[in-house]
Amino acid sequence: MNKIKRLILGLIAICIVIVVGLGINLKVVANPKPPELNSNLSTPELNSTLPTIVNGCSTSDMACLIPFAWQTFLALNWPTDGQGKPLEHLWDNPDAPRQWEFYQRPEEVFSPAQQPLNSPLKLDGEILLLLSKGQRLSENEPGLADSFLEPIGYPLIDQTHNYIIYDIRLNKSEANQIITNHWYNIQCLEKIQDSLKFAADNTSGYPLEIKTAWRILSYINNSTDSGQEIDESTYYTVKRTVIIPKDKVYNPKSVLSENTPVDTPVKLKLGLIGFHIAYKVPIDGLRNKKPQWVWATFEHISNSPSVPDNINLTQDQKYTLYDPLIGCLPGNCNTPIKTPYYFNVKQSPSAVDQDGKPQRPTQVVREENLSMTNFLDDKFQLATLFPELPELKETVWKNYQMRGAISVQWQYQPIPNYLANSAIETYVHEEDQSCLACHSNAKVTIEKNIDIHTDFSYLFKYNAQRWSNYHCPDS
Repeated sequence: MNKIKRLILGLIAICIVIVVGLGINLKVVANPKPPELNSNLSTPELNSTLPTIVNGCSTSDMACLIPFAWQTFLALNWPTDGQGKPLEHLWDNPDAPRQWEFYQRPEEVFSPAQQPLNSPLKLDGEILLLLSKGQRLSENEPGLADSFLEPIGYPLIDQTHNYIIYDIRLNKSEANQIITNHWYNIQCLEKIQDSLKFAADNTSGYPLEIKTAWRILSYINNSTDSGQEIDESTYYTVKRTVIIPKDKVYNPKSVLSENTPVDTPVKLKLGLIGFHIAYKVPIDGLRNKKPQWVWATFEHISNSPSVPDNINLTQDQKYTLYDPLIGCLPGNCNTPIKTPYYFNVKQSPSAVDQDGKPQRPTQVVREENLSMTNFLDDKFQLATLFPELPELKETVWKNYQMRGAISVQWQYQPIPNYLANSAIETYVHEEDQSCLACHSNAKVTIEKNIDIHTDFSYLFKYNAQRWSNYHCPDS
């Protein structure tokens, strides 16, 4: 009898374990052991070549992503001769275009008129940053090409009452795979059973996406006082013509009457404040060396403070996205404006409401693991990475810091545990939120409620469309 009782109790215990286990596995399970962070990490190589593998990894140590992320960031921002050929040093010609500026934008790739990129890309004068020009599956959904809207559909406004401007780029590997497979067309996506997968390109390497964030420094040919002194020497700057869509152009007549303005070009001087990288590469030290996505994100050091650091800020501290005089009261930090927003195309400030009044600046703080932040700040700023190269201290890149990195391998254990760029993902500062958690939902819903997963890329959701009289190849 005792044997039977013990057997029954044993079976009950096993059932409890199974039930609990099933409950846990309803979502992605993180590694049972937190990743280690070694203090003796390798120094990133300082050259113009993109790394093609993440070295020095193990299943329990994800700190290998940090030098890889820095090496990728520096290579992408390597200066060129204007024809795409890298210069000798990172500090050569501060005004030269960077390597990533020769990559294409989604609106250039998601088109049946596009051909595979067989020759080097060329930089053709002032590149247009297009607003609201991306294709959409629904008119109620903002496209990622809405270059002054964040992914959830709201703008970010800096302390000078100007919109933050966004730009997205694809490298040749990713662009060619979209073009040659006709993935820009929803009819062709319908032929995919469940999901598409990017792979390595034999000639152009591994797929890579970039999203950048820019603050408006000035209106070219129409300088106005923003009310806040900006040290432009701390930024990587560009001059761009931004096309403002007619429905966002502030014009009293367009608000008070039926007279509709037209799409309006605005010449702006912009300063880089955010740099987001998604790069699908192999990871050394793991059993499966198939390429997988690695995300890394960088910001300008003056973007915003970290929680709870903002409590002790002095009035002399100036941030692009935070005002110490206002502070972080309940409900006013990392909160988007929800009123109609228009773009003043004539002068700064650009962010105005329907009456032409300046919009309220967004109060932004970084919510993250402060111990990890201290680790990153101490170990991975350029001044400590390359002490033997004092020339780096004279470049603008000393003013940019790495905010974190993550890979599919380590799932919900990013560095740090809150991984969001304050200038690009301002409104997704939630517990356990990360690039992976967001991008794992990337998909296109086609007819009959069939979802095609798009390999962690949202470009398809906002850019792929149905082209009339279009024939999808059989292979």
